[in-house]
Amino acid sequence: MLKGMFKRIFHIIFNPSINAVQMCNFTLGLSKRGLKFFAYLGKKRLISKYGIHLGLGAQIGVNFKLPHPQCIIIGEGVVIGDNCTIYHNVTLGTKHSLSSSICTYPTIGNNVTIYTGSIILGDIRIGDNSIIGASSLVLEDVEPNSVYVGVPAKKVKTIRKKEI
Repeated sequence: MLKGMFKRIFHIIFNPSINAVQMCNFTLGLSKRGLKFFAYLGKKRLISKYGIHLGLGAQIGVNFKLPHPQCIIIGEGVVIGDNCTIYHNVTLGTKHSLSSSICTYPTIGNNVTIYTGSIILGDIRIGDNSIIGASSLVLEDVEPNSVYVGVPAKKVKTIRKKEI
């Protein structure tokens, strides 16, 4: 009984997935409170320990999951909804153009899963309950309740309510 409790506590304390999410939330909380220097230190810790580049202006919803927290880029203006899962080597960023100095970032809806190696760029919306397949390049809006894969990403399936 006691051994099982210690095993669970050890798992929570040393689980990189849990620690990375907590560090992201802590760093964004410091930034929102105006403690920019400490938020910057938290950002540098995320980069050095996990390879997560987190923009201090990003917004992350509750129950955010990073099953494999390595090589993830979350841009300055990204908005991530509740219950989202992001796997490793994912980029959520902006499209820069020479003609415009305006940087726009994606908005990720609720209950979205983004698989390994996906890139989501620009002022686009990923609809609720959607799945972005591995190594996909998303440059346009994604419909809710759908699966997108490929380069560039195309809709391959609509998810019915029972599958969610």
